[in-house]
Amino acid sequence: MIFIKNIGITTRILTNDIGIQIEKIPHSLVNKLEKLGVNIIIIPSVKNIDFYIKLCDGFIIPGGETWSLVDVEVLKHAMKYDKPLLGICAGMQLLANVDSFLDHTIKVGNNNHYVPNREYVHEITIYDGILKDILKKKKIFVNSRHHDTIISKDFFKVEAMSDDGIIEAISLNRYKFIFGVQWHPEDMNDEDQVKIFNYFVNII
Repeated sequence: MIFIKNIGITTRILTNDIGIQIEKIPHSLVNKLEKLGVNIIIIPSVKNIDFYIKLCDGFIIPGGETWSLVDVEVLKHAMKYDKPLLGICAGMQLLANVDSFLDHTIKVGNNNHYVPNREYVHEITIYDGILKDILKKKKIFVNSRHHDTIISKDFFKVEAMSDDGIIEAISLNRYKFIFGVQWHPEDMNDEDQVKIFNYFVNII
């Protein structure tokens, strides 16, 4: 019997130019997962998300302006049952606030950490941990389009930092794979990003 893995992705609520709210996930993220042969389950912003969460073997919390209450519930579930979770940009910032689920981000302003539409923006240094085990490298270049960054706390491990001291990847201690990156690997096409998604899917 072939086990097909179900990956849940939370949505972002946006308002279009005629005032209608829509739920959105990055199509580049869908493309990345489709190539890995998994089922994609969209987790909508509804009050009772247990039905959707229980279908999922792993989760992705994507980027956006900030995280949502649905993202918090997904993270709580992943922690309770030790299910793999990948947090991207705002998703990583949620992981960094798991102690209180309050916003401990600080502004970094419109500097080189917000450069849209460029595949590579700056270099990061990778420390011993999950990311180094995946990539077998000490440095890589990444994209960047965030205005906020996180404050280091003792309950997570810093996996990578930029040269100007911004935390770029973290993991939560004691879990198989609850891991976050500040950049957007879904919008990069090099082998390093492929390895991250492969590892995430294969650890399920």
